[in-house]
Amino acid sequence: MSKVLIICLSDPSKAPRPKRMVEYCLERGNQVSVLSPPPNSKVPGVEYFSTGSSHPRLPPLIIRNIRNVSGAIIQKFLTNDSLKEGVINLSQGLATAKAELLAKNFDLVLVEDLDCLPFAFSIRKSAKVIFDAREFYPKQRENNLFFRHFQAPYRTQICRNYLPKCSGLITVSPGIASKYEEEFGVHAKIFRSTPNLHQLPTRTLSAEKIRMVHHGLANPNRQLEKMVDVFSLLDSRFHLDMYLTGNSFVIRELRLKARNIPNLRILDPVPLKEIIPTISNYDIGFFYVEPLTFNLKYCLPNKLFEFIQARLAVAIGPSPDMARIVEQNGCGFVSKKFTVESMAERLTCLSASEIQSAKEKSNVAAFELCFEKEKQVLDDLLDGLECRL
Repeated sequence: MSKVLIICLSDPSKAPRPKRMVEYCLERGNQVSVLSPPPNSKVPGVEYFSTGSSHPRLPPLIIRNIRNVSGAIIQKFLTNDSLKEGVINLSQGLATAKAELLAKNFDLVLVEDLDCLPFAFSIRKSAKVIFDAREFYPKQRENNLFFRHFQAPYRTQICRNYLPKCSGLITVSPGIASKYEEEFGVHAKIFRSTPNLHQLPTRTLSAEKIRMVHHGLANPNRQLEKMVDVFSLLDSRFHLDMYLTGNSFVIRELRLKARNIPNLRILDPVPLKEIIPTISNYDIGFFYVEPLTFNLKYCLPNKLFEFIQARLAVAIGPSPDMARIVEQNGCGFVSKKFTVESMAERLTCLSASEIQSAKEKSNVAAFELCFEKEKQVLDDLLDGLECRL
């Protein structure tokens, strides 16, 4: 039995990819420990270590923002790598668990956030380290001046110093994998964020009422207001529900923008385990996002695979890695250009039979684009490492 430590800066009971990693490692019969913020719910049999907080009365998001900003400013003016790494450990709350973790002996450390990578190497002893590069971190918020000036240079430095030392690197899409190889000369295996297989019927749509759905994070970078603009150009057949979490200001602004648009509702989010059953009652999964940043251009998000698993047709802009999956499987519709008008035109011309056909093709794709198939990437990686332990 291997001893595995998973390190992440988000709640692993709510974040899909870290949650899946915990469950996967348990399924392999590993002894699993997690270093993270205090989780909303704990998995039986998992040992938890907390990143801790010196301000327990403040909301977690405020604590994280304070840590990120103060840590980034200090790092900018430090020249010593060890001091920079120490600042990260303190600012992210990692240092609180260091003594406890050094008393342990792990076989594998799986890291879910770039800022945690130096810390992972400081406590690993002889353990192998795998980094789950969920995005291209040096360009994570590249349209933000503060990020570009204070955080991006050090993130690039972490990648340059630590990625070659990792025993394995996985990422979410071909575009991001290519960028890591181009910039840092490291090969990343593509492990897509697919959900577990759901046995669900393919709902037959009504030609008079086409139900569209979007779910996810209300982040300013995603410009969800453009999805509202697209919907405002559609005819009365179309209905759109948006299940949103995240930035309350963004959600409030979207509600104001949509208040006079018939057939559009902005709803509260549903729990992670209820997403696919909930959205399976719709016809089209909708995600139009323009390539404002490198990571948005090459995103391959959870929601794409959740749409397919829910047996929905998919409607997206021409994001290259998403479009490749949709077009290869014939399970949806891609606009010709990244414009509101082009996306609206693509949807407006759809017939009920075309949408139903795409839904049926999602039903076929769902059996391939699921975690039960995708985990073979992890199996091959970990089996290879265990042979060398």
